[in-house]
Amino acid sequence: MDDLIGALPFLFLIIVFFIIPAITRQQRGAELERRFARIQRKRKSRVIAIVHRQEPMGLLGIPVL
Repeated sequence: MDDLIGALPFLFLIIVFFIIPAITRQQRGAELERRFARIQRKRKSRVIAIVHRQEPMGLLGIPVL
């Protein structure tokens, strides 16, 4: 039981540094697709776009310039 309690901070850090940034990237992509779908339905035509997002590079969830 003590081993599990000792591992909890490490597991928390793994979640914060790796899983949460991946989830937020996926959510941004899904939001972009929803916006394009909304525009396509409104215009009744296909939308083709090149999207360049300037996202900071990160190391363990910490932005690196």
